[in-house]
Amino acid sequence: MIMPILITLHLLAAVVWVGGMFFAYVCLRPVAASLFEPPQRLPLWREVFNRFFVWVWAAIILLIGTGHSMIAQLGGMANVGLHVHLMLASGYLMIGLSCTSTSSPINASNKPPPHKTGQRPVVTSTRSARSSA
Repeated sequence: MIMPILITLHLLAAVVWVGGMFFAYVCLRPVAASLFEPPQRLPLWREVFNRFFVWVWAAIILLIGTGHSMIAQLGGMANVGLHVHLMLASGYLMIGLSCTSTSSPINASNKPPPHKTGQRPVVTSTRSARSSA
């Protein structure tokens, strides 16, 4: 009875994580490149990833919990096939890669990128525009 619930939650978490990466790379990236100059793209990506990684970490926690629960329901690692071992290894590899990307410079601070003297700074959000007015 619990296995269908675990599978459903596991698949939904994977869809959030992988689907979000697909959307960001295949849909958002080309549009941002066509609409914004490089200095304006960085604040967009920073805000998108700040929001996206909240969902990624929730999905990661759910994936780990449901994945190990399903393995336990099946009798442990000794009773599951090679495909489960490979899935577990690739999942932890992706988690490791996600850890390195969340500590990248794009997420290091909420400060806007530096601008050249004499140019107006790029407004990074509506909050900073209101507070400076």
